[in-house]
Amino acid sequence: MKYLSQSYVTFIVFGDGLLPSEFTNLVKLEPTDFGTKGEKIKFGAISKDTFWEYRLDDTNALEELRDSLDLIIDIFKSKREIINNYIQKNNLESSFRIVFKCRNKEDVGIMITPELIEYFHGMHSSFGIFFYPES
Repeated sequence: MKYLSQSYVTFIVFGDGLLPSEFTNLVKLEPTDFGTKGEKIKFGAISKDTFWEYRLDDTNALEELRDSLDLIIDIFKSKREIINNYIQKNNLESSFRIVFKCRNKEDVGIMITPELIEYFHGMHSSFGIFFYPES
């Protein structure tokens, strides 16, 4: 049987002091999504925070998640100091998230290595893992 569960990795900076266009110029990377506190976002919800998001494409959760984590770390590794300074200066928060879209009651999971923990700690970011069952 083919493994159907998907996953994606995202990095988000958020808070009232965030100016998405300024952050985009600073990191020289276009966000995949951004929004302003109080504005309508996906599915008609109202954004609770101003945010800037960089999301990688969905991948096979079993075979390609590790590659996605390596890629997002490579993308932001050289920008870490700039991002940390901006976050601290503007009283912002950041988060790395892994989202699993679980299908057919498949088991999904990830091994968090010391290198990953060190990287997220160095970014002063929270780290979330979310599981969403899909039929």
